[in-house]
Amino acid sequence: MPTWAPARPASPASSFSGWKPAAAYHAAANLAASGVLAVLAEAGALWSAAGLGNASLQPLLPLTRGALDTAAARGLPGAVSGPVARGDTGVLARHLDAMHAAGLPDDLLRALALRQLALAETAGRLDAAQTSALRALLV
Repeated sequence: MPTWAPARPASPASSFSGWKPAAAYHAAANLAASGVLAVLAEAGALWSAAGLGNASLQPLLPLTRGALDTAAARGLPGAVSGPVARGDTGVLARHLDAMHAAGLPDDLLRALALRQLALAETAGRLDAAQTSALRALLV
């Protein structure tokens, strides 16, 4: 059993009364840590289904690290990239089709794309027509 623990921020739960803030803190921490692992598992499954090799982390980790480094430097809205950030419904539709062709559910991709859309809107990267077209594709 390791004697160390990963660095983490002090729990804000002590400054709140009741269990709800503590539960929200722990849910946020879990999303930021293990949630990323679940996304990588889904990406690995799609990678494998596309015939690109086993569901290995090795080709995906540099992309993840790059996104995290960019987010640290520019903030989340400034770091969002890909077809949603460009307003490219054609590519996004092909991504959804790829999920179906691989026999994988597309609910996670749709949910994450909607959150990317919010970030892209915050960054002012999309016009109203792009936002509307993306939202229509995703909901």
